[in-house]
Amino acid sequence: MSTTHFLSKSKILSGWQCHKKLWLEIHDPEQAEIDASKERIFEIGHQVGEIARRLFPDGLLIGHEKHLPQALAATEQRLAAPGPVTLFEPALRHAGVLIRADILIRDAENQIRLIEVKAATKVKPVNYIDCAVQAWVLAGLELHPARVDLAHVDNQFVYPGGGDYQGLIAFEDVTDKVAPMLEHVPAWLEEYRGMLDGEVPPIEIGPQCRNPYDCAFLNYCTPPQPDYPVRCLPGGKKAVWQLLEEGVEDIRDVPPPPSRDLPMVVPRRRADQEHPETRRQIDAGGAHPPPVLSTDHCASFCSWVMAA
Repeated sequence: MSTTHFLSKSKILSGWQCHKKLWLEIHDPEQAEIDASKERIFEIGHQVGEIARRLFPDGLLIGHEKHLPQALAATEQRLAAPGPVTLFEPALRHAGVLIRADILIRDAENQIRLIEVKAATKVKPVNYIDCAVQAWVLAGLELHPARVDLAHVDNQFVYPGGGDYQGLIAFEDVTDKVAPMLEHVPAWLEEYRGMLDGEVPPIEIGPQCRNPYDCAFLNYCTPPQPDYPVRCLPGGKKAVWQLLEEGVEDIRDVPPPPSRDLPMVVPRRRADQEHPETRRQIDAGGAHPPPVLSTDHCASFCSWVMAA
């Protein structure tokens, strides 16, 4: 029988991206690596969220980011009071699933509006799942959303200065796209909780490691590499994954192109610019010298890029 693993919205999204990612987040989180670029992305997200809140001056911030019981209690207290209310970061839990909604609005007619804020400039498929999980929790608490919005950055916005960000946030109604997904949430939960009861899933690295988000466990999951891995080749990531699926890991093993009539597209960026540490090791005599790659090697990879 499956253990009732308590899951947050973000954990469910991790499971949707990769079972192994979710398993590691629950059972072996210390293997994650959060670099400065990811921290910067988080910071930008917080800034956009703060700007979105300014559009609702009557809103109340629940807070208690590190104290879940207090956040749940404060949210329950605010929602128990009659009348309209706008809450920022309310904490709600249903059937072992926790969410912290970006913005939750209850109007004078008791209609619920859920707003998920993203720092992106367009809606992505994963955003619908994000909203579906939140809407499912709300529905389970008898707070059925009448409208679900995705608030994102308007790429046509021109900053006039003076701290005026009016117009930066665009709202897209995704209610109709989210509603049919709610019935699938229980199956997702059963699948993920069952998986978490077992051993680490034997999933190899692949496109899911960077789609829809870069995985913090990528380095941990990456097996030992050859001296000249195809993964270090700039550009053509789709072609790289295809080569790996074919069992080709070393640049020198890239098969010859099917036709020498194919036009060649040579990546402009140098490998040593993308991997300065390797270049320093080579210069210091601490690594093998770079292989002598024939034009066949270059043509082979370029043909893979063009075919991908």
